[in-house]
Amino acid sequence: MNIMIDNKDYIDSEFERWFDVTAKVDQIWFRSYSDELAKYCDTPDDVRCEVWMMPQHKDRRVTFRNRAACLEYVCNNWNDVEEIVIFQYDGAIRFALLNTRHCYVRLRLEVNEAAEANEKFSSLQGRLSLCDSHPYAYKYRRSSMEFKIGQWNPRAFAVGINKIADLIGPNPHVQEVFVKSFKGDIEELTPFYDCQSFCEHIDRRANVFGEMVIQMRSRSVTVGIGVSSDHKKLRIRTSLPPEEVDRLIEAWPSELKLDQIKAVDTGAYIGGSVPSTTENPWLKYGAPVLIAFITAASTAGLISLKKSVWPDYKISVASPLLENGKAKLLGTQLVVDWYLQPDGGSLRGVNRDSIGSVQILGQSGIIEQINSKSPVTIPLSSGDYILSIDVPDIAPVHIPLHVDGPTSQASSIKK
Repeated sequence: MNIMIDNKDYIDSEFERWFDVTAKVDQIWFRSYSDELAKYCDTPDDVRCEVWMMPQHKDRRVTFRNRAACLEYVCNNWNDVEEIVIFQYDGAIRFALLNTRHCYVRLRLEVNEAAEANEKFSSLQGRLSLCDSHPYAYKYRRSSMEFKIGQWNPRAFAVGINKIADLIGPNPHVQEVFVKSFKGDIEELTPFYDCQSFCEHIDRRANVFGEMVIQMRSRSVTVGIGVSSDHKKLRIRTSLPPEEVDRLIEAWPSELKLDQIKAVDTGAYIGGSVPSTTENPWLKYGAPVLIAFITAASTAGLISLKKSVWPDYKISVASPLLENGKAKLLGTQLVVDWYLQPDGGSLRGVNRDSIGSVQILGQSGIIEQINSKSPVTIPLSSGDYILSIDVPDIAPVHIPLHVDGPTSQASSIKK
């Protein structure tokens, strides 16, 4: 006799949650985290660990098949570790990702019911000091502040930067950081990998540079800080709501003699000029004179003068996030978001309605091409690609892209 058994109620489902780590993410916390994950695995030694190092490290990824060896390696190289991914092949927790710079974890459970998943997630939250995370909150700006700098002091500015880094971090991920200087008529940008090298640079070369920009993020918080080229104005943009920004204001030393003024947020990056809140007399009286002058100018002079007031655009990429000119995607859905920004000071505004050609190039050539307005979504498998964005009459951008699909990667490892 054949007995048919309906197994549908016994098939485990996957449940994934993102959490911010509210405790200090250090080697001690990581050891507790590793021990806690092992409790949710029937055979703790059947594991694969991937340790992703900081971009400047010569070994970008180091893999282990031994949990204890991975633990010791991470703790001994803590300052160079960016991300740790652990795959467990039985038990409830199958996938765990810890980002030490963003201070968040991703946990994936395989259990039978949602109620059981919620129970286990709640237990982990209490044991590991976790709270619900908003993984993509970094791209949204909720508060803008501006200050007049009464007395510029690069050392005091560095102290404020480090205090804010500790507030949202510790050791937050630096998304963008540079100082601007000039060599003759050529604008030079000096980029940095972290807060420490940035602060050391501005303290050592106090009067050589002009504008400074740093954007940091950790947990579900991003903070962008910019100082104008004349060192007279400090700008802060953040994902924190207005009722939570007091701690960012209190971080600045009194030596800077900051005087808060009404913020004017143009929607641009942290850096760049901010328009005056008062009426510009040049726009009121000078613009009509300029128009009359352009009308009377020769054709060659007209083109030259037009470009000085209406300069060419350049393509700015909002997504994917770029680090040192490269992009990394963990997942299978690439969102490409771009806009056109005037290349230099201009009366023009940002253009978000242009139609561009988005291409994904692999080793065999063009894999995908979409002609559309921004944004566009493109499904991709794991691998290395070149992302190309081309808008007519504007210099295209070409971005190296690494795609790491965690789900497909985990299943391929199991096989």
